[in-house]
Amino acid sequence: MGSSHYKILVVDDEEPMRKLIVSLLSTKGHLCITARNGLEALDKITENKFNAVITDIVMPEMNGIALTKEFSK
Repeated sequence: MGSSHYKILVVDDEEPMRKLIVSLLSTKGHLCITARNGLEALDKITENKFNAVITDIVMPEMNGIALTKEFSK
C-alpha cells in the first residue's frame, strides 16, 4: 500500500493530550492542526480542509458531540 499523508484537526482542551496525539500522528507523516475547544475547531474548519478530525467529547464551550454535529451539516 502507498503512503498517504493526511491533514488532521486534533481537538482537546487538555494540552498534554493534544501534544501526544500530534506527536504520534506526526511520526506517521501527517500534518496536524490543533484546537482547544469546539468553537476554536469550527473556526479552523472554516479556514482549512481536513481529511479527519479527532476530538475529545468533554470540553468547555462546545463539546465534541456538538462539534461533530456542526461540521457534519
